[in-house]
Amino acid sequence: MSQSAHTALQLPYNVLGLGRSANFLDHLYVGIPRPPGEKQIRRQEWTAIIPNSQLIVIPYPHQNPKSWSAKLYLTPSNIVLLTAIALIGVCVFILAIIGILHWQEKKADDRENGRRRIASILMPSDPEPAVSDQWTLNQQALNQQSLTSSGPWTSSPDQRTLDQQSLTSGPSTTSP
Repeated sequence: MSQSAHTALQLPYNVLGLGRSANFLDHLYVGIPRPPGEKQIRRQEWTAIIPNSQLIVIPYPHQNPKSWSAKLYLTPSNIVLLTAIALIGVCVFILAIIGILHWQEKKADDRENGRRRIASILMPSDPEPAVSDQWTLNQQALNQQSLTSSGPWTSSPDQRTLDQQSLTSGPSTTSP
C-alpha cells in the first residue's frame, strides 16, 4: 500500500479483480512488504482458485506466511442451478435405461415361465424315473423282463442268476 503521512490512511485490504474468467486460477501469490533489514520473503501461494469467487487472505502472523489463512466465498448463480438440473436429468436418463432393461428381462422371464407351465400341463402325469439311480433302473428292467415269456427267464435258474448279474453290472462276456 502506498500512502503518505499527510493523507488519509488506506484501507487495510486490497480488492483485485480478474474479470469474468471461465477457468480456474492456477496459482495465486500473495505477499506483504518486509521491514528494512529483513531478508525473509513474506509470500504465500494458493492453487486452483474457483472463478467468479471472492478470496479473502488474512496474512497473520506477518513473520510466518505458512500460517496465513484464505477464505473462499462463492456466490451461487444460475449456473449452479443449471448444473443441478443437468445432473438430475442425467440421473433420470440412466434410471430410465435401467428400468427399461429390467422390464424387458422380467418380460422374458415371464414368457419362459409360461412355456414351462404349458410344457408341464402337456407332459404325462407319470414321468420316467430319474436316471440318477442306475440300480433302480436295472431292477425295473429285470421286473419287466420277468413278465415276458421270452428273455433270460425262460432258461434254468442258474442262467437267471447270470443274466441278473449281467443286467446290473453290464454286458456279459460268457455265452449261454
